[in-house]
Order: sequence, then structure tokens, then C-alpha cells
Amino acid sequence: MASALPLPAQLVLILALSVHATLLIRGALLITGRRLTAVDADAGGILLAFGDGRRVPVVINSIYCTSWLQVVQFRRQSAIDRRTFWLIVLPDTADADSRRRIRAWLLAVPVQHSTMPVQTCD
Repeated sequence: MASALPLPAQLVLILALSVHATLLIRGALLITGRRLTAVDADAGGILLAFGDGRRVPVVINSIYCTSWLQVVQFRRQSAIDRRTFWLIVLPDTADADSRRRIRAWLLAVPVQHSTMPVQTCD
């Protein structure tokens, strides 16, 4: 499809894809210290700990949970800053027992920690 475009449009497409790939690689290399190192949850709420030492209070915005993949979207509690953070647990990032414990915790997340209905699949 891209080859059917005129040459200037192809060049713009190549530039946009290059910029997007650079941003993805930058995030993947964790240049800014934004890597998530821990999720602390208790009755008082959920805190995300990052590689640069920051601890951010969050609520769970959405959850997708299967036996082989767990995805959690967290949202900051601040009324001003509504950024979201993602936790993605793939099969090769944790052993079976750790993934089972994560799944059990996600399926039992108290309603006060969630801002939206929690949807799960099995």
C-alpha cells in the first residue's frame, strides 16, 4: 500500500515511522528511569515504585487477565496529573508460580483500588 503512494508521501511515512520507532526504543531502553520496579498494594492503596526512586499513588484503571498474559493499566490519583502506567506480565518474564500469584491478586483486587469494572478472561 505504501508503495502506491507518491514519493513525498512515502518519505513522510518513513520519517514518521522512524520517529515512532526511536521513541519506542528510547522507552524500551529505560533511558528516563521510568522502569517499574515494584507494585506495593495494601488497604491504604497502591503505590508504584520506579527505578529512579519515585513512588506514585495510583488506582487500577483496567485489567486484562488470562493464564498466560496479565495487563494492568494504572492511573495516577492526582486530579491534575492523569497519566497512566502499564504493567505487562508475559510468560517469559516470570515463572509459573509468580504469574499465578499475580493473577490471583488481580482477580481479587478490592473495588476501592479500581476506578472501572474489572474485566477478566480465562
